Parts: sequence; structure tokens; C-alpha cells
Amino acid sequence: MKVRTTYWDIIKAIGIISIVLGHCSTFFYKYVYVYHLVIFIFVSGFLFNRNKYKNDFWGFLGKKFKDNYKLYVLYFICFILLHNVFLSIGIYSHASFSIYTIKDILFKSIEATFFLGVEPMGGALWFIIVSLYAIFIYCIIVNILEKIKNEKAKNILLIIISLFIGVIGLYLASHNIHIYLFINVSFLFLPIILISNLLSKYSLESLKKYLNPFVSIICWIFIIFILNITKTNIDLSQNMIISPVYFYPISLAGIYSVLYLGKLIDNSKNKFKDLIAFIGKNSYHIMALHFIMFKIVDLVIFYIVRPIINKPYDFEISGFPVSDARLWPIYLIFGVFGPIGLIYLYNKYMTIYKNKKLI
Repeated sequence: MKVRTTYWDIIKAIGIISIVLGHCSTFFYKYVYVYHLVIFIFVSGFLFNRNKYKNDFWGFLGKKFKDNYKLYVLYFICFILLHNVFLSIGIYSHASFSIYTIKDILFKSIEATFFLGVEPMGGALWFIIVSLYAIFIYCIIVNILEKIKNEKAKNILLIIISLFIGVIGLYLASHNIHIYLFINVSFLFLPIILISNLLSKYSLESLKKYLNPFVSIICWIFIIFILNITKTNIDLSQNMIISPVYFYPISLAGIYSVLYLGKLIDNSKNKFKDLIAFIGKNSYHIMALHFIMFKIVDLVIFYIVRPIINKPYDFEISGFPVSDARLWPIYLIFGVFGPIGLIYLYNKYMTIYKNKKLI
């Protein structure tokens, strides 16, 4: 039986911090893009319990859908309702966006209820849909193969089918073929889910023994070498995978490095570990809210800091996702801790509200 541990929250924290960093830094993005999405897929695959869900296929799909759907729709509708406000205060450009009418708001809200949300502030949530599709596809394959009694044949077929779908994903990406709702990216994730799910047969502690600093350093040397000789990078939202040859090796190298870093943090006995784990537990909220936190920073700089310094400063408030990448440390801090602060205040309010109802 698989038990959820702090370790996986730490891994998710490294992933979400990397996503925020990649969105606000022009230097670090090409390095964190190597692993910042696939690490979440790896965690999903490792925690997927085939024995538990083989007899409750629809229950599993329903749970995964329910866990993600409510937050997805809630965030997108909030962003849609605030669209005109964003336009009026300048963080959306009038040259790129128009004012929403009541009809627009209703139509776009309906789109969001079908996982079709389109709104800049919710742009990072595209990955939620892609990851859901990937685990759904894997779950469907596993469910179909359960009819085969021979366990060895079942696993061989699972490996063949998952790798084949991954090859299709590589072909689509290398030919820049996009499929609606980024399903082509979901195909790329199948081999990652397969590998992590096969590894989940072993205990986490036994796997940690194979995580060491020397291999991690070699992985980073390999990543930097490949990025430099190819002069390109990974950006799955744009179908950029460097090449069909390098995508999986470089992604797995990045995953290994993150797993080792997670091991270091998990072995520490301090408040820092608890903070990182808390970030991981709230990764969905950070994913959804870090863009708007970037723009809050931009508003403060534009309307408060600029007048105070009273010096020429080339700053376009409607720049997206950030207006000045040189300020990435500030964006990173607010992008990660801003959403956490909001969730903390919300939880406090809900606790007080529930206690009052009980009185």
C-alpha cells in the first residue's frame, strides 16, 4: 500500500517554484523548463495505485476529475469576471484585449465549465487539463489490460502501448502538430507515467538510496551540455521538445535531479522542510494565482515605486507575464508566497466562520 509522504509534497514544491521562476526569469527558464512539468507527471504516476483502482475505474476517474474541476472552474470564472477590471487598470492592453460584454462573460464562463477556459491570468492552468488527460489515458490502458490474466504479458503490453503513444507525441511535437486542448502533450507524458508507476512497486526509501549528488551533478552537466549544443529549449505549450532523441533523456535527468534535491530537503529537520512541504500542498493555488501576483508587483512598481524614484524607467505595465524580468527575485517571492498568504487567510476565515456556526 502506498502512503502519501511529505517527500512528494516537497517534490511538488520544487516543481511549482520552478514553474514560477520559469515564468518570471529570462535566464533560468530554459533550465527549469526541462523538468518543471514532467516532475508533476512523475509524482502522479508514482502515486497511481493500479491494484486499488483496477476494480474502481470510474471511481478513480471521478475522483481525479472532482479534485481538479471545482478549482479550475472557480479560478477561471473569477478571472473572467475581473477581465474588464484588468483592462481598466492597465495590466491588460487595450491593443490586445477588448472589453467583455455580459454575453462574453456568460459564454466564456460556460467554456470554463467544460475545461475550455481561455483567459491570460489563468494561462498556467492549461497544464491541469493536460496532466488529467495523460493520467486518464494511462488509466484506460491499464483498465483494458486488466482482462489479461498473465501478469507478465499485461506489463509488456502496458510498456509497449505507453511507449508507442509517447513516440506519437514525439512525432507530433517534432512536426509542430497541435491537437485540440494540448492532447499531443498528454501523449508525451505517457512514458513518464509508465516509468514512475513501474518504480512505485519499490518502496520510496529503497529508491532514495539510488539518489546521490554525483549522479545529480552528471545529470545537470548533461542538461546544460544538450541545451548549449542544440541552442534550443523545452517548452511543451509551444511543442518545443529540443528533439525526439533528447526529450526523454533530458527530462529524466531533470527528474532525477529534482528527486535528489527533494531527498536533501526531506532529510533536514527544520522549519524550512515544513515550509517547502506546505508550498507543495498548495501548488494548485500557486499555479492558478502566480500570474496575478506578478501583476500586483507591476502595479506597485508602476504607481508607487516609479513616482518615488523619479527617474526614467522603461516599464510597460501590460507586459505579460511580467513587465521587467530583471526583477525576477521579487516576482518569484510574491508569485510563490502571495497565493499561500491568500489561502492561509481564507482557511483562517473559514475556521472562524465554521466555529461561529457551531456556537
